[in-house]
Amino acid sequence: MAEDIGKRGLGWLAALAAAAFGVVTLWAAAMLLFGPVSTEQVAGVFPPFLVWFDFLVGFLYLAGATGLLLRRRWAGTLAAAIAVVTAIIFAIYGLRALQGAPYEPRIVGALAGRVAFWAIMARIASWVSRI
Repeated sequence: MAEDIGKRGLGWLAALAAAAFGVVTLWAAAMLLFGPVSTEQVAGVFPPFLVWFDFLVGFLYLAGATGLLLRRRWAGTLAAAIAVVTAIIFAIYGLRALQGAPYEPRIVGALAGRVAFWAIMARIASWVSRI
């Protein structure tokens, strides 16, 4: 009983964090894609594929948050998939930088943080899921 309450609480906290992450990601990417040009100047050097990736994956972040909230088993699979795909995008970004393309250290940190965040969410989801 106490373990179930702990799982439920952790699931809620993880879902809240994932939802906040999703909303912020969607907002930031949408501002870069559809907002004023001044937004691009503040963002620095970024490849368009990365912004589109952020925008699209933001919706998956919200789906993952929903799965965590409902404690569904697929939430762990989705979170792990987000971590893996983000790691692949990170590798592509790194390869571009190694080939001489301009890069932003902030983006390197953000991608590393996203991979870690979603790997942790996958672990939490696998622990709190029911069914």
